[in-house]
Amino acid sequence: MAEQKELKGLGGWLIIVAIGLILTFVLLAVHILDGLNSIVFSGLWSQLTDPNSEDYTPNFAWIFLFEIIGNSLFFIVNGYLTYLFFTKNYKFPTIFIAFEIINIAFVLLNSFFCNSILSFNMNGDTIENVAKAVIHAGIWIPYMLKSVRVKNTFVNGRCNEVPHSDTIS
Repeated sequence: MAEQKELKGLGGWLIIVAIGLILTFVLLAVHILDGLNSIVFSGLWSQLTDPNSEDYTPNFAWIFLFEIIGNSLFFIVNGYLTYLFFTKNYKFPTIFIAFEIINIAFVLLNSFFCNSILSFNMNGDTIENVAKAVIHAGIWIPYMLKSVRVKNTFVNGRCNEVPHSDTIS
């Protein structure tokens, strides 16, 4: 009987996680820059936030800032997660799970704010974004918790426990 190869390293399903981390990093950067370019740098910001403008949208500034700051924080955390992933740090699975849960909360909060403050109705895009976040978390959180490969791979950075000794050398 042939020995089974130990499941360890950045292979298997973790390749999909790596691709997702890198794509998310790039897409968040594009999304942030696009938002800043289309709203702030184009002059639309003053039209939407000036009460004397006919395009004035009450509370738009709060929603936009919430989204830009939130996405910027996700960008930073995603960069950190990518670092933890490629260094096979033991913190990766825990922070990844927290990231997934916070992402769902962010998508829901953003949808709620847009709906209640800006009086936008929930549309197909909103429901699709919430569904994507929930499905993504529903797949990858259990994988991070149950996978043998994850347990064997993300071990770097742990402090080795030193046995306690009552003797002084």
